[in-house]
Amino acid sequence: MRKACIIQSPSPDGYGEPRSSECKGNARNERTAEMAPGIHRIEAPFGDRIVCLFLLVGDARSLLIDTGLDATPSEVLFPYIVEAGLDPQDIPFALNSHADFDHVA
Repeated sequence: MRKACIIQSPSPDGYGEPRSSECKGNARNERTAEMAPGIHRIEAPFGDRIVCLFLLVGDARSLLIDTGLDATPSEVLFPYIVEAGLDPQDIPFALNSHADFDHVA
């Protein structure tokens, strides 16, 4: 099982860089990773753009912020969660930031 990459604070373009070359290619792309301990940024395709989901993993509970498009959970979210060594059953809460279709699968 792969360990999620920890990436440094955002660069001027708004994204961080993996701390080591071991992280490169380890996630679905270099911008889908564990940004800090317990904070995961998960990018999902949205036409020629992306929509970002965030997963906050705590000791007792976890929270998913936004759920993406209809296909996002099965095609992007659940595979990332499993690859990160987490169990989807351990994420009891989801918060949708707003009701646009690209955030409420």
